[in-house]
Amino acid sequence: MFVLDTDHLVILQKRSGADFANLLRRLSQYEPSAFFVTIVSFHELIGGWQQYLSKATSSDGVVRGYRKLETVIGDFAKAQVLGTLSMLAEVIVPIWPVCRGNTSVVAKSTRIPGKSPLRSGKENG
Repeated sequence: MFVLDTDHLVILQKRSGADFANLLRRLSQYEPSAFFVTIVSFHELIGGWQQYLSKATSSDGVVRGYRKLETVIGDFAKAQVLGTLSMLAEVIVPIWPVCRGNTSVVAKSTRIPGKSPLRSGKENG
């Protein structure tokens, strides 16, 4: 079981670049059924695009924002989504003795094993 975090999902939504190619290569080593996303990531992505829409100053910006919202909803409709209770039971509870409330440990423990494509030393986005 692998839980993709919001950063992974953003890379996958861009569908281009070195980070995308690296992540896609690594994901292809496993069965699609091994991957899950969380309701937390859904909230973060929807919130980000809502914020984008609230600041849009042109009709093109508004259209882009709504298209991205549609993409997020479509992607999550096809994904295996861990709700809050499932996430607690499957991901957080087993590692709780290690992290004792340190959310950075939780985030690190849910990443795909090996070098993260996000640690390239450059900003993503």
